[in-house]
Amino acid sequence: MNDHYDAIIIGAGHNGLVAAATLAAAGRRVLVLEGRDTLGGAAGTEEPWPGYRVDSGATDAALFQDEIIRKLDLARHGLKFETSPALLCAPQPDGRALTPVSYTHLRAHETVLDLVCRLLLEKKNKHTA
Repeated sequence: MNDHYDAIIIGAGHNGLVAAATLAAAGRRVLVLEGRDTLGGAAGTEEPWPGYRVDSGATDAALFQDEIIRKLDLARHGLKFETSPALLCAPQPDGRALTPVSYTHLRAHETVLDLVCRLLLEKKNKHTA
């Protein structure tokens, strides 16, 4: 095994991964080291419950540059952005939760409770199909 690397990137967050991919595309031999079990840093996604994927760092991908998405062909590798009507969720010790939602997702004559039920059913149906 050849232990020679042109670059060693410490941290597999989004900046480290972009740097490593850019160097590798330029023909450099790159080693990326990460201490966590998941990659992506603030741009990472984790699945704390089956079927529910959530951002593990950033709350908004607005700063993710289109140029990087194009250069690294990230859509072909599975990158997709999804929006949620839930702006945040604040679980409480008694099991209740405060979850403000964006009303732009409401259909005519639909209550917030209807919306939440509809979205949960859609999610369940999507993962059981």
